[in-house]
Amino acid sequence: MKHFKYTTEKPVSKYTTFELSLRTMANLTVIQCSSLRSRTDFTSYIAAIRASTGDNLSRVTDCKVEICCALWGSGNPDVSGIGVSLYSSSLSMEVKLNPTKMISGYIVANVLGLVLALVLFLSPLASRISRNNQRRRRSTDRIIHVFSQGYSRFYDNAIFLSFSIQIASIVMLVRVDYGVNTHNMGDSTAKITRAASLLCLLPLLYVTLMPQLLHSPFILGEHPRQKPNTEESLRFGQFALCWLLSLYPFYSKMVDYFGPSLIGNGPHRVISDDNWSIISNMCTSNVTAVSPEEAFAMQILGVSGSLFVCICVLLKIIWLAMQKQHMDSWLVRWIRSYGLTAGPRLCIAIFVLLPAFAVGQIWTIFRLRRFQADIAKNAGNLDIDNEWSFGQVAGVTVFAPVLIECWFYWSTWNQEMKGC
Repeated sequence: MKHFKYTTEKPVSKYTTFELSLRTMANLTVIQCSSLRSRTDFTSYIAAIRASTGDNLSRVTDCKVEICCALWGSGNPDVSGIGVSLYSSSLSMEVKLNPTKMISGYIVANVLGLVLALVLFLSPLASRISRNNQRRRRSTDRIIHVFSQGYSRFYDNAIFLSFSIQIASIVMLVRVDYGVNTHNMGDSTAKITRAASLLCLLPLLYVTLMPQLLHSPFILGEHPRQKPNTEESLRFGQFALCWLLSLYPFYSKMVDYFGPSLIGNGPHRVISDDNWSIISNMCTSNVTAVSPEEAFAMQILGVSGSLFVCICVLLKIIWLAMQKQHMDSWLVRWIRSYGLTAGPRLCIAIFVLLPAFAVGQIWTIFRLRRFQADIAKNAGNLDIDNEWSFGQVAGVTVFAPVLIECWFYWSTWNQEMKGC
């Protein structure tokens, strides 16, 4: 598309008097901002802005609310709303409201998965410490029993949440990537959706990579069964399905990070850097924008986390195939002897890497969420992420059965021991 460069010099022969009159009339007419409220693909939307402003992008301020909402989004409550990212207002020294992140449905999933897995991982050590004290041993057995039952329930609920998030992410990102309908789905909302897709997979990896966590008793570095039983196979099949669904958000992420840019001064660009800066400065003025360093960190954390999950799943599939077809081969025995499937080295690496990737994605979501909310406020638009919806209520209460089941097994422990 041809870009016009405006100067203060009077044009001599570029336009006729009639053409100049038409352009002047276009600049004096009121822009129909309603046509810019939503967009399909980026190319057609920039063309619509040019047509509405008479190719005079300095007039985009007349439609600030509509353009900023269409390009950066006004949020999606089921992805980054108050149910998954709760905010509370606290007064600062200057008596100004300062939004502070308090709790998140994504945080609950990852923290609960980490705590349950870590307690069961340390249960053999706790049992050895308390074996000489009968009262302490009974308390330890009670805690291990409660956490084991709770972890089984947690995995079922986390699978449900992850499956739902993956389906929703695919539907939303397809609309954005192929220009179907991007109402309220700006660039920030799309990035949050991709981060949420990865974040919901991470707490499931503990059981996927360490299925012995749900064995009773937990045994480190040993395989109570030569082959996975039916329940283990079912759990891995459920996780593999969620992982397959997450491949499209991963593909969308790679295209967004490494695909050709439509902004620039080279060929096949939709809008020049100078013209884009007019729109960008309008929407991000008085807003702490995402710095290039922060954007680069988001890319590294997102891509490395997704690649880590893919590598783990593929290695797990290869290992299961080797166990089934070559159970007694030297390679299988060598892998087991070095504890590469359930040994302490692998477990420690999992407990370090998974929380690190989870923290990176949580930071990404909150940073983009804050940036998106500031843009909405700066443009005078509503921040719909602060509204409750059906999906947010489900996201907050999805892990309530875990706590209820833990309480039930804790309160009925003495009755079970009397019946034994």
